[in-house]
Amino acid sequence: MKSSKKLMTTGEFADLCDVKKQTLFHYDDIGLLEPEYKNENGYRYYTIQQAEAYSMIDMLKEIGMSLAEIKDFLQPKNTKKITDLLTEKEKLVDIKIRKMERIQHLIKNQKNKLKRHHS
Repeated sequence: MKSSKKLMTTGEFADLCDVKKQTLFHYDDIGLLEPEYKNENGYRYYTIQQAEAYSMIDMLKEIGMSLAEIKDFLQPKNTKKITDLLTEKEKLVDIKIRKMERIQHLIKNQKNKLKRHHS
């Protein structure tokens, strides 16, 4: 264990990342986000630097990537596969944005109709 890095318990790290400890246990079990250090009793310890990795995972989940896709994405190899996956996800996000913009436009139109009707 390196003493140069401040270690946090799973609970402390979960609080920092605003996530449940069980999520971190699951991420460790599937090899997505492993703790910096595990002691002989199996207690997990994380570093502040790992919060950035967690944020990346959270953002990738937010855009609709599965945990398996995220795990692949975070591997340092497979540049072509990662680029293709990001291109696909970017297209999906664009579609969602256009759909939300249409909904927003419909809402504005309905509000304007109601204003005109009650004026």
